[in-house]
Amino acid sequence: MRLLVIVSGMMLLFSGCLEMRSQVPKPATYPISFQQKMQAAAHWEILARDVADQVIQFLEHQDTNLFSGYGIYVEPQLGVFGRAFTHMLTEHLVDAGIRVVRKRESCPVLRVETQLIKHKTARFDRPFPGAFTALAGGLFVLRHISWSTLAALSVPGAAVIGDYGIGYRATLPHHEVLITTSMTDIDDRYLLYNADLYYVNDPDWWHYPNEDIPEPGDVLAEEPGIPLKAFKVTGW
Repeated sequence: MRLLVIVSGMMLLFSGCLEMRSQVPKPATYPISFQQKMQAAAHWEILARDVADQVIQFLEHQDTNLFSGYGIYVEPQLGVFGRAFTHMLTEHLVDAGIRVVRKRESCPVLRVETQLIKHKTARFDRPFPGAFTALAGGLFVLRHISWSTLAALSVPGAAVIGDYGIGYRATLPHHEVLITTSMTDIDDRYLLYNADLYYVNDPDWWHYPNEDIPEPGDVLAEEPGIPLKAFKVTGW
């Protein structure tokens, strides 16, 4: 028993050293302190519900006359993610009793925009203990991402020791996607604006551009015709 306590303590101390030396945000499945990884359409559904909740909370604090006669227009999007997400978002708004209109006629507009970011260099990191345990837990959304705060915000105070057995060195995805949701009034003034950044599985990159493209045969090949934005990140 004493030996187990000593070994466990050494594991926790060693993991802390690894955490401090990390140069990139750690991918995880929605712990609030980490950059999230979109892995399935079920995550799109959760994100759509979260965005709908933000819209509903916003409307609850506004003058009802602003929306009562017009409703909200959800702007259609292209691409696998864009099309599916707008349908999910519309469904949640309607279920909540929000009037959603099919035509944009003097009413607030809710839109979703995505920007795919590709890192060509190989990036490696050690999975953080506890990330795998979170797979079975609730999903959370890391909000209000800005380019100056892409790093993880904090480190959880405790980890599941059993996860140390899966502490192999992993390759981080090459792709990230910035998902921006916004609402503007009839004068194109922002009423609501939120941006979230996610890791995405490399084979799924083609889901996220704002255009319809065929599924590629080689997931690591170049993505022709897809405008990507390159970033030089320093100081991690």
